[in-house]
Amino acid sequence: MSSEIQVFVIPSPASDDDIHSYKQIRLATLKTNPEAFGSKYEDQLAFTHEDWRARIDANARTTLFATAGPTTQSAASLAEVDSDLGIIQNDGIWIGTLSVIAQVTLDAVPSGHPLPPRIIEATSNGDLDIYMLVGMWVHPDFRRRGVGRRLIQKALELLKNASLNSRERTTSSPEDGQNGGGMRDSKKLKSNVLLLGFYDHNDAARKLYENVGFIQEAPGEGTAKGLSWMSIPFAIVDSR
Repeated sequence: MSSEIQVFVIPSPASDDDIHSYKQIRLATLKTNPEAFGSKYEDQLAFTHEDWRARIDANARTTLFATAGPTTQSAASLAEVDSDLGIIQNDGIWIGTLSVIAQVTLDAVPSGHPLPPRIIEATSNGDLDIYMLVGMWVHPDFRRRGVGRRLIQKALELLKNASLNSRERTTSSPEDGQNGGGMRDSKKLKSNVLLLGFYDHNDAARKLYENVGFIQEAPGEGTAKGLSWMSIPFAIVDSR
């Protein structure tokens, strides 16, 4: 039986149940694919409940998760044999996640992974707002089923409808080698771009991002070997 995949946003403030479930899927992410992330499993295993709350409820951050229906054979099997990676809630089993950080500033990007030159130039000129996609992960048993595509498409849909960038902020905590700070200059019409960083050896991720519409950027000076940026532009719909 095929699983019914749905994508949701973790509300802010997050409930204790959502925090627990996000903690479980995040630790599963780092335990299963440590090579794909800058954060370490051991470090985040030591996080307190309030640490996780601060991560999820950060002003600039919006976190999405994908679920598969709990009554499906695959989801039930996953929960039985791999309870460490299968997170059951009333709305299904959490099988994937990503976060978007809004309006990232140049000085917030780690020196070892500088932004692409054209992004730096456009942002320095006040012509571009940067959004970062971070923490993208899908449970291995649910890969190649369109889960990653659904997560990214939902994030882009919310971005275009200004649903992910409505909270004002001045800072954002660094996660997965990326962070952000600053606020939109409402006096100047800007373009918008969603950026993501990835490791070059991750061919499956590259193909997913390309299929959704991301393009690979030219590397910035000083970029660490094996790291790359991809981007996709988007326009925010003015609903006024």
